[in-house]
Amino acid sequence: MGAERSGEWFRRMVIGHALTVASDRPPDILELGSGSGAFASTALAEAGFASIGVDRSSSVLNDVRVGAERMNGGVRPLYLAMDPDRLEFGDDVFDIVCGTSVDLGRLGEVARVLRPDGAAVFAQPNGMRREELTLATRHFGRVEARTFRRDLAAVLRRRARAVVLRLTEPRG
Repeated sequence: MGAERSGEWFRRMVIGHALTVASDRPPDILELGSGSGAFASTALAEAGFASIGVDRSSSVLNDVRVGAERMNGGVRPLYLAMDPDRLEFGDDVFDIVCGTSVDLGRLGEVARVLRPDGAAVFAQPNGMRREELTLATRHFGRVEARTFRRDLAAVLRRRARAVVLRLTEPRG
């Protein structure tokens, strides 16, 4: 695979999950932390998938909305100001929950809103420690991590520089 970047792999992973669900029906997709760039919701919109993006800051979301309005055709994501620690959605609502630099302390809330056959896909460009990966197993039955850009300093700190997580089989 060579020097594939974590962002491109993350994009392919999120869109791949959306395509899998779309074979039966349009997928229900939630992006956490949309104010930090709305990378996932933008990529999904370009691929023709609707999504809901949430962020704690309504002022940041206003900028994201302006960017979404500039998109050529396609689907425009819906952006909502909401506390990501207390999502205002029912249980088992989304097929995919995704985001970049997501606080892994929110995985219990992610598991709650994710359907049992759903997947959470997160890009963690600042890396993560093994303890954080272990935390994910408390809320998900299957955890897949893909590490990018490991260097000597990252190895010595026991920290990956960029990680894409795929979490499936939410635990009730």
